[in-house]
Amino acid sequence: MKLRIHKEKWHEYMLFSVLFLLFLFFSSRAILDSYLWFDEAGQFYISKGLFHYSDPYSLYGGIAEVLFYNRFFNLDPGGFSVILHFWSMISNQYIWLRILPLIFYGLSIFIVYKWALSELGIKFSSLAVCSIILLYPAFTISSCELRAYSMEMLGVVLSLYLLQKNDGRWNVTRLCLVAAILSVFMTSRYSFVLYSFGFSLYIVYSVLIKEFSKRSIISLLVYGCILVVAVAVIFVCSGQYHLGNGITDEISYVSNGYIANNLRALFSFSCLRFYLLLIIYFYELKKKRKVSSFVLLGLVVSAVFFCFSLLGLFPMDERRSMSLTTIQCLAIITWGLKRIKIKRSVISGGIVCCSIIMLFLWPMLNENRDIRHKEYHAFLSLLKEMKEDETIFVSSGHAPCVRYAFEEGDLRSVGREIYLGKIYLGKGKEHRNSAGKVKNVEITAEDVDATYYFFHEEKRKKVDRNIYKPIKDKSGIFQRRDK
Repeated sequence: MKLRIHKEKWHEYMLFSVLFLLFLFFSSRAILDSYLWFDEAGQFYISKGLFHYSDPYSLYGGIAEVLFYNRFFNLDPGGFSVILHFWSMISNQYIWLRILPLIFYGLSIFIVYKWALSELGIKFSSLAVCSIILLYPAFTISSCELRAYSMEMLGVVLSLYLLQKNDGRWNVTRLCLVAAILSVFMTSRYSFVLYSFGFSLYIVYSVLIKEFSKRSIISLLVYGCILVVAVAVIFVCSGQYHLGNGITDEISYVSNGYIANNLRALFSFSCLRFYLLLIIYFYELKKKRKVSSFVLLGLVVSAVFFCFSLLGLFPMDERRSMSLTTIQCLAIITWGLKRIKIKRSVISGGIVCCSIIMLFLWPMLNENRDIRHKEYHAFLSLLKEMKEDETIFVSSGHAPCVRYAFEEGDLRSVGREIYLGKIYLGKGKEHRNSAGKVKNVEITAEDVDATYYFFHEEKRKKVDRNIYKPIKDKSGIFQRRDK
């Protein structure tokens, strides 16, 4: 008997060890990464009441400035910018900054474990559910960035946990608590607003199906009022600037997830998981079994995103719909562990194999970030070799990153003289909605007569090779040809 228990526990210990090592691997790489790429550096400066192209050593602003610049230089409601504003009051060092999204990520994993344990009743299965948060690239790559992705994920798993604890036992107090939590996390990203809409549709259904009475209707009205107020505040502070021909109109990749503009989006991972949830739903009905509340919730949320994407109102894809990805993955894997009988040894062996594959594929999955790192290290190498009378122009794609490195990062020791006297920072064009409100004049390579020109990877293919030619062994850096 003792031997059998020991064997069962062994799988739990092994799986816990693998997941813990994975978390250490991803978290250590995130925390120790001193390079803040364009979006991360921009997020930092927005949280300081500035923006990507503010003048060097500009004075930091307060909350009013944070919300102001978030309207014109970010695609999120601004809740994460506000939290980061207070968080960075302690330190502006990259390690401290990266701890914030890592806390959200770690809390998400812990709550997923508690949720799965209550849902499945087996520790081993709960750990298996946690593995999806640590192994699925959409989560691991995005969740440790200095962006609002991990905050959004935490909001989803926290709402799932509260749904599990209160489903079928709703009253005014519990509904108000859930509405308050949804309201807070709606400020993370707009995809969470859509998630909250789908979540609320399910709440209305579950409350009214149990008790259609005056009390339940009043409870739902109070719940709805709280969310309406939250959405109204978000719209006034940021939404109205982002929805009407604002910066979304100038960023082409945002349209990739719209089914209305791109029928290939019908075969994206998000849509495929939606189809799988539909299959699961009808399969459960055919077997005359009660459909899991989380499968139903996943279906409702997926249908909301699908409709908005079909109408061309919001993209339906992995990264820009983190809420959708989270609920879909958790609903599918939980249903699978409940309904499909698989030996523990097979599950644990599969997770170990996936972990090994993930580690081998990690450089490929982070190819874009690795390219940026190579470019940045090439810049550092050139900086060390520069002569006294030489200068560098940094294109707008790298300018916020280099600016952070000199002002708050690992180049602070280089000195203000070199930064202000030998480095020319490019500036991007003025956004349509910020015209006349934000002081920003576009500066390109044609406007500066420098010795070296440091271009972003995406701009490299567009440079005029008759004017610029690459320096050997220095990826991403170009030298002006003598005219």
